[in-house]
Amino acid sequence: MPSVISQMEIDDNDIDFSDIDARYALPESYSFDSIVVIDNVPIVDDAKKDKLISVIKKIFKNVGPVKSLEMPKDESTGKSKGYIFMEFETPEQANLAVKVGNNYKMDKSHILAVNKFDDIEKYGEMDDEYVSPTIEEYVEKVKKKIIKKEVVLLLD
Repeated sequence: MPSVISQMEIDDNDIDFSDIDARYALPESYSFDSIVVIDNVPIVDDAKKDKLISVIKKIFKNVGPVKSLEMPKDESTGKSKGYIFMEFETPEQANLAVKVGNNYKMDKSHILAVNKFDDIEKYGEMDDEYVSPTIEEYVEKVKKKIIKKEVVLLLD
C-alpha cells in the first residue's frame, strides 16, 4: 500500500520554519568577513591535533589574536579533513592572514591555501558554465602631433 505522504505534494511555502529560524538565527550584526579558511592542512588524528594547531597559530601569530579555531573531523576515520576555520577579531586581520598564510609552505606536500570565508561563498555561487568575454575589434587611433610654443615675456 503506497504511503499517504508520498502521494501528497508539499510546498515549502506552506511550512512554517519560524521556530527553526529563531533557534538557529545569527545576530543581525554578525558577519563572516573576519573568518578565513585554511586549506591543504595536513590530515592528522587526535594525537597530533594539538601540535598541528600550535604550528598553525605560530604561522599566524603576527596577524592578531585568534578569536576561534575549528578543525573539522571526519567521523568515519577519526582524522581531520585537511582544512581549518580561523576567526580573527577584525576583517583587517583576516585580510592580513590571507596575505601571510596563502602559499605558505609547511613542508614538501603541504602549501597552504588561505581564503576569506566570504570569498569562498561568493565564488561557490558562480555559474559552472564558462562564458567567454566579448572581444572588441581593434581600432587604430590617429596620432596627434603636439607642438609646444614657448612665449618669452620681456619686462622693463
